Amino acid sequence: MSQEELATALHVVRQTVSKWEKGLSVPDAHMVLQMAQVLEVSVNEILESQKQPSGKELVQELERAKERIAMEEQEARRRSRAAQKQGLILSLSIFALIAALTFRHPFITLVLVSVLTLSSVIILYRNLPLLSGLTAQDSQLGVLKAVTIFNIVIFAISILGAVVIGCDLLPVQDDGRILAMVLMDSVMIFSGIISPKLPYTRHTGLRLPWTVLDQDTWNLAHRTLGITALPTAILYTAAALTVDDFKAVTLYAVILWVGVPALISYIYYYRKVHAPDQASSK
Repeated sequence: MSQEELATALHVVRQTVSKWEKGLSVPDAHMVLQMAQVLEVSVNEILESQKQPSGKELVQELERAKERIAMEEQEARRRSRAAQKQGLILSLSIFALIAALTFRHPFITLVLVSVLTLSSVIILYRNLPLLSGLTAQDSQLGVLKAVTIFNIVIFAISILGAVVIGCDLLPVQDDGRILAMVLMDSVMIFSGIISPKLPYTRHTGLRLPWTVLDQDTWNLAHRTLGITALPTAILYTAAALTVDDFKAVTLYAVILWVGVPALISYIYYYRKVHAPDQASSK
């Protein structure tokens, strides 16, 4: 293959190929990978062929390119496996929603939704390193595991409570109002403890359109949630024990719990994004 033919196949000029052959420049990792595909040989074969005519620096650069290619291929495989697991979790969640909308028998619906949802959460827990891209040595992986385990426990308690109340297995006052309040308080308080430690834009957290676009905004939102969660839980408990409309109290508590960090982080993000434009216009 001539220099011109190879340059055309790689979408570069002929002079670039000439410089590679003379050792005046080195193709980057992506170009080496493309070259291997065009020449229908392995990357190793290309790198080995460069060792004799090239100097030590060229060989070292090509070895680094080889390592980068290997890392990129490994990351691509990880993303492919992660996409498969995400698809499975999404499918189980969709089936749970369909079951909730289709079956009219409360007990059958509860069992199906519970099995499907718990299965998706367990798959999530077992594949946290794959889905998050974190290693076992990373402390943030422990935070994600703690959140997932907490979610499983809360969901299991909710299922058990629904079965007990729905089947009248135990005498429960106020149709489980106290149990629902305790679970809601637990979620709020736990979120206040764990949210400042959550890694940036993984699968869990306050994933709003503006928090996932900027790490500083993400950190501010979760620090704010860490501060406001406990006071919100205290106010919610007081209102739930004194106000008759429990559903309305719970709704307003959720809005306050999520809304304050969301609003503060949005104001911060808006100012951060638009401040440079306003300064330049002046």
